[in-house]
Parts: sequence; structure tokens; C-alpha cells
Amino acid sequence: MPLARAPVVPILEQLFKYQPVPALPQPQHRSDRTIAAPPRSQAATCTVLSVDEERLALAKAAELPAAVVRDVADVFKILGDPTRLSILRALGSGELCVCELSEVLDLSVSAVSHQLRKLRDRGVVACRMDGRFAHYRVADPFVASVLTSCIDRVTVGMAT
Repeated sequence: MPLARAPVVPILEQLFKYQPVPALPQPQHRSDRTIAAPPRSQAATCTVLSVDEERLALAKAAELPAAVVRDVADVFKILGDPTRLSILRALGSGELCVCELSEVLDLSVSAVSHQLRKLRDRGVVACRMDGRFAHYRVADPFVASVLTSCIDRVTVGMAT
């Protein structure tokens, strides 16, 4: 006589004290109700699960291709180094050679050249050879304007 096998689910329920999860209520549209803001001590997270389809569609339409996101992140990565920011700030006054940048920044020619190579590889600065001298300038005026705007923003914050 074959042994009777017990159903698997009741055994699992006993082993893990399985309790079925109640169904979640259907999310309501945000405009259907108002929610009190959480106290400042709590993290700023949603207190209910709800999606506004119109805002969601706008956000999805604003998504960028992964390659563009990587390129933008690379520009910010390049600008994220204090030495490179100092170089760009110095070049904002006009074209300078590596020797001049080295004096302005009080860095070795090798250190300045290393950072200039990174900036040149990303197209942020351009180089013009004049005999044995390499003269650098800001190649991308947009990057210069972002840097200037950021400096203005930070210095205004410091003044208040």
C-alpha cells in the first residue's frame, strides 16, 4: 500500500507560519485626497502608494538615452576635480600655456599637463601649438558658463 503524501502547501504553512498577505487597496489619484506632510524628523518619502499618470508620462518622456546620461555624467565628473576647476577658472581670463598655468596654480608642469590632457580628451579645452609652446583655452563656452553660474551661486550663498 503506497504511502499517502501530505499536500505541500499546508506543510509550508506550518513550517514558516505562513500568513496570506491581504490585498492592497487600489491606489487613488493624488488629487482625490490631501495628505498631511510628515514631520521634518521623518525621511521625505511618500506615505501612500499612488501614481499620477500624467506626471508619470511627462517624466518618462523626459528620459534621456543611456549614452547621453553617461556623457553628461562624464562632464560633471571632469568638473568635479578642484585642480581642473582651477585650470578652467584661470583659462576663463584667456589663453595660457602650460608653464603659465603651472605658475598661476602653484603646481608642477607635469601635474597641470596631466589634468589638461583629461580636459582636452573630453573636449572641454583646446590646444594651440606655437612653436614649442602649447597654449590652452576653454573650447566649450557652455562649460565655462556652467562654471561661472555655479561659482556665482556658491559665492552668493556664502555672502548671506
